[in-house]
Amino acid sequence: MPETLTETTVELNGVRLYTRRVGHGPPVVVLHGGPGAHHDYLLPQYDHLAEGGRTLLYYDQRGGGRSPVPRDVRWVGGSTWSTSRPCAGTGSSTASR
Repeated sequence: MPETLTETTVELNGVRLYTRRVGHGPPVVVLHGGPGAHHDYLLPQYDHLAEGGRTLLYYDQRGGGRSPVPRDVRWVGGSTWSTSRPCAGTGSSTASR
């Protein structure tokens, strides 16, 4: 298992998203299935990809895993935007799109 592991929660447009970063090197965004799923079922197998010199960027989508959805939310749009925003500042060319 890679030595570098960071877990945090970021807030985007008032929505909190759980993120997990593993490894060093070019960033790779890991997307889990859904809706309502979380990244845990990808572990520990996917973490081994970081041993090849990559940074894996996991996040739990809105309402999945450790990313809660406020009770007063009726519609949540912008899933593509919220996918790219946790990647901002990682050096990934897709993070700014």
